[in-house]
Amino acid sequence: KAGIVGSDCLHENQVVIDVGINIDDQGNLSGDVNTAQAIPVVNAITPVPGGVGPVTISVLAKHVVSAALRANGLDFLDF
Repeated sequence: KAGIVGSDCLHENQVVIDVGINIDDQGNLSGDVNTAQAIPVVNAITPVPGGVGPVTISVLAKHVVSAALRANGLDFLDF
């Protein structure tokens, strides 16, 4: 749920990785963390959008390559 994680759930020196994706009625994206409340409390927070998307894509690509190799009798470590 958009903004459900507020300052009451956060502590100083935390690094917050917000992987939540919520789309409002106007098509705007937001995460599960209330960024306005988090910024004064935490050391760092990933932006939404534009935060963990590239990491998710790279992990997915690795899994696709690994599956293709195994389907052809190869192991990822052999490649």
